[in-house]
Amino acid sequence: MKANGPFFHTDKRRKKKKADAAAVEEEEEEEVEEEEEEEEEERRRRKRRRRRRKKKKKKKKKKKKKEKKKKEEEEEDEEEDN
Repeated sequence: MKANGPFFHTDKRRKKKKADAAAVEEEEEEEVEEEEEEEEEERRRRKRRRRRRKKKKKKKKKKKKKEKKKKEEEEEDEEEDN
């Protein structure tokens, strides 16, 4: 391209507009990717939390059952002693 051609300034403006548009589009794509990554991370966090709660609940239930069984055995032992 000639630096002193008749359409030098318009070509320059056109190229600048294209470059700006490409930069904006790239920026938007990056934002979308970041949002998707954040959503995925949040999903993983929720899933982990759910699993932990479920495990804790199961453990608590098991402990309660064990205590109940132990209590029943103690009562049976007392009855046998009397």
